[in-house]
Amino acid sequence: MFVCLAMVLRLKPDALISVLPTLRENIKYQGQDKLRLFTWMVAQASVGDLSVGLYAWSRNLLPIVVGESGNLQSMDFVLQLVEKILSTPKAPLVLVNGACRKGEQLIPPPAFETLIHVTLPSSNRSKDTERFVFIYPTLRKVALCGSHGCKAAMQQIFSFAIKAAGEDNPELSKEAVGIVIWCFRRSTECYKQWEIIYQDNIVGSVAVLKKISDDWEVQATKLSPYGPLREILKHFMQKNKKALATETDAAHHAHFKDADKYCKIIAGRVSQGLGLSFAVLAVAVGAVGAVVLARRRKGSNMHLK
Repeated sequence: MFVCLAMVLRLKPDALISVLPTLRENIKYQGQDKLRLFTWMVAQASVGDLSVGLYAWSRNLLPIVVGESGNLQSMDFVLQLVEKILSTPKAPLVLVNGACRKGEQLIPPPAFETLIHVTLPSSNRSKDTERFVFIYPTLRKVALCGSHGCKAAMQQIFSFAIKAAGEDNPELSKEAVGIVIWCFRRSTECYKQWEIIYQDNIVGSVAVLKKISDDWEVQATKLSPYGPLREILKHFMQKNKKALATETDAAHHAHFKDADKYCKIIAGRVSQGLGLSFAVLAVAVGAVGAVVLARRRKGSNMHLK
């Protein structure tokens, strides 16, 4: 029976995809006694299609490590499986290129959020944590590439990243800030989303603004063109002004004060960048005009001769 099942899963990996919701939602297929069998099934499907294996892992197995049923043994099973998938020759290239499978991400935003938190916990780091740290860069690429072009997925990633940026966990905050800025590079819609949740996520927003301000030489090229950034800064400075005039909580008042400081610094640099761009454009236009004029004069002189 196991041989027949292995043959089916290797030859028709998609057969597993069709039963994943049932395996995930029906209680009779859950529990530690089912975990070993299920990880074996996913491993067999991965032989036929790595994408199916990672798809099943992120939806049905990764949640186990943070669920109530999670323990050291289940953590080891879950990690062994994904490590085996990623160790397959050319696996990173195959998974990144096929990060979105039939309109669905191999690693959807909720799974990506779980992955970030188990990789960068605020405490209780273990050997399993180090195993997640090792595989995280590849899985991060798959998650982000899979969301590119999908507005809903991008918004979900931005939403949990801006919240994580404000957590009292330096490593997690730093990673989340980087993801937020990545979202801006991929979709200007994220600026609009930021405006909506700005005040409710002021701590994370300050972390993002500080990163852009402190690292402007690097971030400037990533955030160009500056139109959407310039507009959002105007709205933020208005919100900051109102909050500073009405906010009674000392901690919140301090956060808005920091946000306003960074907004003004960035706005000044954006204006300088726009001014420099116009100056370069003017010089370029002038140079082209001079060349054209010189050629016309040369042609005129040759005609007279």
